Amino acid sequence: MVLRDREVGVSTLEPRSGGQHALLLRCDIVGAAEESGVRFVEAEVFHLWRYMMEHRHRIRVHHLRLCLWLEHADYVKNAELYSHGGEVEDINRLPVYLANSRQSHIFDVRRYVPAGQTELVRSILFSHIPDEIRERADFSFDVTPGVCVEQHIEIPGMDLVLGLSGFEDTGPPAGAPVVRTRPSEH
Repeated sequence: MVLRDREVGVSTLEPRSGGQHALLLRCDIVGAAEESGVRFVEAEVFHLWRYMMEHRHRIRVHHLRLCLWLEHADYVKNAELYSHGGEVEDINRLPVYLANSRQSHIFDVRRYVPAGQTELVRSILFSHIPDEIRERADFSFDVTPGVCVEQHIEIPGMDLVLGLSGFEDTGPPAGAPVVRTRPSEH
């Protein structure tokens, strides 16, 4: 992975030590009752997620920002490089692995949540695990501390690359508050 440094030219990251990263979209949302919040969604599943939010749950999605999520240790190792990016937020990854022994299949899902909401989201996800899987302990539930570095500049054509060229951002309803998380010190 290579990032451009505005002053120096091209900067490269130190060799990765098995860390992981993900391209996320940070979205503001407004529900049917005008409650607002923030979601971090993997870019590759954004369109399906947005469709489900808007058509099934009646949640409006707006104000998209591109973010790079990476494990906290990788962020610390390259903090100076990432300081050239935009806002940094503590975002934990919650991977859940469920084994379905009847179908010999392992199902996995990942959620990215602000660090302060981790236990709440974890309990919600846990409540969706069927009793039979919980009783057999056929699941794995982890928390990976990380950060999101928001892209702070517009890149011409990026919406086309991400498949967002038809996304109409109408913004929140007039007067709707938008809840923003605050990053901790890194």
